[in-house]
Amino acid sequence: LNVGDNFYWGGVTVKCGAPPGDCNDASGQWRYVYETIYEGIGLDLPQWLGVLGNHDFGGYMFTSGWDQAIAYTWADLPSSTGRWLTPALYYGVKVRYSDFSVEYFFVDTNVFDAYEPHADPNHNLCSKLHNLEDGATCGVQGPMSVEECPKWFKRLWEAEVDWLERGVDASKADWQVVVTHFPPEHGIHDWKRIVHNHGVDLLITGHRHQQEVHFDEHENFLRPVPYIVSGGGGGITSEGPPEADGTDDMYGFMDLTLTREEIMIEAISHGGQIRSTTCIRPRNAGDMETRRSDGFSSLCRGRPRGHQPAPMTPAPAPASASSGFGEAGQHDESVVPLQEMPVDANGKFLGSVASLDTDPGLVPVESLQADFGGVGHEPGLWPVATEGSAFAAPTETAEVGFRAPAIPSAAAVGASPDFGGLVLTTPRPVALEKLAPASDFTTPQPVFA
Repeated sequence: LNVGDNFYWGGVTVKCGAPPGDCNDASGQWRYVYETIYEGIGLDLPQWLGVLGNHDFGGYMFTSGWDQAIAYTWADLPSSTGRWLTPALYYGVKVRYSDFSVEYFFVDTNVFDAYEPHADPNHNLCSKLHNLEDGATCGVQGPMSVEECPKWFKRLWEAEVDWLERGVDASKADWQVVVTHFPPEHGIHDWKRIVHNHGVDLLITGHRHQQEVHFDEHENFLRPVPYIVSGGGGGITSEGPPEADGTDDMYGFMDLTLTREEIMIEAISHGGQIRSTTCIRPRNAGDMETRRSDGFSSLCRGRPRGHQPAPMTPAPAPASASSGFGEAGQHDESVVPLQEMPVDANGKFLGSVASLDTDPGLVPVESLQADFGGVGHEPGLWPVATEGSAFAAPTETAEVGFRAPAIPSAAAVGASPDFGGLVLTTPRPVALEKLAPASDFTTPQPVFA
C-alpha cells in the first residue's frame, strides 16, 4: 500500500493537463525512482496500490504531472512493469482470501493543503506565488485556475466523503481499511464521524516523515479505531535525526499480517528492527468495542508490545496452506497461515498484493476488484475513452474489475453506453474492444456536474 508523495519533492516533472495517452517517462523518474528501486523477490509481482500526496501535485503548486501518475496505471510503456495501480484520485479495491476478505478505500485528502491563493505560500497547493500567472491550469479536468483551486479540492473532498460513507456501509468484507495521504489530525471532525459511524477498522496514512502506530492509547482521538502513519519511506528529511543503527522511527515501513480475526501490524525500522507489534480486531459500525471470538489465539500472544530486536532467522513456513501455528509452534486452525505460496487446484500460483508483505509467498489473492471514481468522472481525463486504448493488467493471476462511470466517448471504443466495467485477466495490454462488460458491476453516479 502506497500512501503518496511518490515523487519527492515536486511530483512528476511534466505539466498537468496533457492527454492521458501522452504519458511517458522522458524524465526517467518512473524508471529510476520507482521501477528499478522496488524490484526483486517479493516486489516483482505484487500490485502497487496507491494514492497521491501533496508533493505529487507539486508541493506548493498544483500543476505538476499528478494526472500522469494516474495515467501511468493505464499506459502501455516500455518502462512499465504493470504493477502501478492508481487508477483515479479515489477508488476501492476488494481482496479475497480463502476464508475472509479485505476492502480497501483509497481517498485523496489534499484538500487539507489547498488554501486560498494568498495563504501560506510554502505549504499551499493553490499558492499564487508558486503557481505561474500564465499556464496555472490543468485544463478541463481541473483545477482550471489558481482561484478555482481551493474550490476544486473542496468539491473533490465532499464527493469522496459521500462515496466513502456509502461504500463502507455497503461493504460485505470482513475488514474495511481506508488508505490516504494526510493523517487524521487533518480533518479530525470528519474522520471521527466517518470511522465511528461507518465501521472503519483501520486508517493507513503518511505525510509525516516518521513511523507511528496509534491504537488504544488515550491520545488516539479515533480510539478504538487504530491509525498508522507510515511516512518514513523517503523524502529529503525526517521529522527527527535517525540513528546509524536504525533504532528509531524516522525511516522504515509497516508490515501487516492479515487473518479473518486479526491484523498484526509490525513497525520495522531502516535498520531492520521491529519497533513495535500491535494486533487489532474488526468492529461493527457504531461499536466502541471490537468483535470477540471464543477460542481465538492472537498473533500477538507471546510477543512484547513494545520495541523488539530484529529476528535473526526467518520463521519456518507452515506445513500446508490450510493450517496455521499459534503460540510456541502449536497447531492452531484459527490462525490463517500466510507463509506458503498459494496455488489453485491446477497448481497455478494465485498471486500476491504489495500492501501486506515483501515476501511473495504471503497474502494469497483469489481475486481483486476495483471500484473507481473521482478523476474518471472529470471531462478530459477518462483514460480509456479513445480508440485503441490499452490496459496493462497487473498479473496473470489476479482478476481485476474496474467499475467504470459512463464513458464520454463510448462509441469511439466500440462499447455500448451501458458498459459497466472491465475485467482484466492477462498481463499483456488488451484493447478495450476485446474486453467483455462485467455484468456484476454497477456504475457510480457522476461526481461533478
